[in-house]
Amino acid sequence: MTRQIVTWLSFVVVSAGLAGCSTIGYYTQAAVGQGRILLARQPVEDVLADPATSAKLRSQITTARAITGFAESDLGIPVCNRYSTWVATGRDAVVYNVVAAPEFSLEPLRWCYPVVGCVPYRGYFDRGKAEAMASRLRAEGYDVLIGGVPAYSTLGWFNDPLMDTFIHWPEGQLAKLLIHELTHGKVWVEGDAMFNESLASFVGDVGARLWVTDKPQAAIKYEEAESAESAFTALVEQLRKALIAIYADVSGDAAKRLQRSAAIDAWRACYRRHRDVLGGGRYDRTVDTRMNNAFLASRETYDRHMPAFAQLFVEEEESWPRFFTAVDQLANRSPSERAAELDALRRRSDEQQVTDRRDDKRADEVHCEALSRHKARGEGSG
Repeated sequence: MTRQIVTWLSFVVVSAGLAGCSTIGYYTQAAVGQGRILLARQPVEDVLADPATSAKLRSQITTARAITGFAESDLGIPVCNRYSTWVATGRDAVVYNVVAAPEFSLEPLRWCYPVVGCVPYRGYFDRGKAEAMASRLRAEGYDVLIGGVPAYSTLGWFNDPLMDTFIHWPEGQLAKLLIHELTHGKVWVEGDAMFNESLASFVGDVGARLWVTDKPQAAIKYEEAESAESAFTALVEQLRKALIAIYADVSGDAAKRLQRSAAIDAWRACYRRHRDVLGGGRYDRTVDTRMNNAFLASRETYDRHMPAFAQLFVEEEESWPRFFTAVDQLANRSPSERAAELDALRRRSDEQQVTDRRDDKRADEVHCEALSRHKARGEGSG
C-alpha cells in the first residue's frame, strides 16, 4: 500500500473519530471505496501497450489524454499526473450522490466534511447505502434524489484516473467532463459548492467548444446536445420560479401541495409538447420520475452562476489568464462579497441577453404559459 493511500486512510479515520459515531460508517465506506479505486489504477501507458486492449479503448484513452493536454496548454489548467492512470470499474457510476430538500423549499440539505467544506450532497460508493440513506431522508419528509456520478475530483489529493464510467462518452461531452473536473483542482472554495460547480460547468462547456472547433462531426454532436440541454435548463428554471412562488404562499401546506402538483403536471405537459427540441426523449426519465425539490436544488448548484462566469469571461476579453485571476479574486472574498459580485455579474449578463435575445430564437423556443399563471397566483397570495 502506497504512502499516499496510507495518508488518506489515516486522515479519514481521524476525521471519523472527530465527527462522532454517527458518521464513522459513512467515512469508512468513503475510505474503502476510494482505496479500491486507488489500488485498481493502471498506468495508461501499460493499458495502451497491452495487446488485449481494444482499438476502441486505445483510441478513447488517447483522446482523453489529448484533451487534458489541451486543458493545460490552452486553458491554463494544471493537470500534473491526473488522468494518467486507468480504472475499469465495471459500473455505470463510480459514486452515487444523495441530494435532499424540504417539502416546501428548494434549499438543499448540506453535509460538512474536512477539506471540501459543506456541500449539498452526500456521496456513496455503494448504491445500496445511498438507497438506505435516501429512505431515511424520505421518512423524515424530504424530497430526495439519487444521482449516479461518472467522475469526481479529489482536489489534488490523488491522481484521479480515467474510468470506464465515462471514457465512452462522445468527444465533446468527454472534454466537458474532464475539463470540469480539472477546474476543481485549480479553483475550489471551501463550503461554496454553487460557486465551485457553476465555475467548473462554465469552464467545461467553453473548453469543450474550443476543443471541438476543428472537429466538425464532434462539434455538430456537441452543439446538438448542448442546444437541447440549454432549452431544458431554461424550462427547468420556469418550474423552479413557479415553485418558489408557490412555497412563499401563506395559504397552508394543503394548498401548497395542490398548487405544486398542478404546476409540475403543467410543466410535464409543456415538456411533452416541446419534446422534439428538448433532446427528443433524452430527458423523459428525469421528467417522469425525478422531478422534485431535490432535483431542482441539484440543477441550481451547477447552473446558478454560469451566466455570471460567462459575463466575467467576456469582461476579461476571453483571456483565460485574466479570467482565472479574476476568479481567484472572487474566491478570496468573503461569502457575502462574493455573492454580491456574482449577482452583479448576473445582472449585467441578463441585460446583455435582453439585447441579444432578438437574434437568438433558442431562448424563446419553450415557454409554458400555464407555469406563468401558477407563478402569478403564488406571488399574489404570498
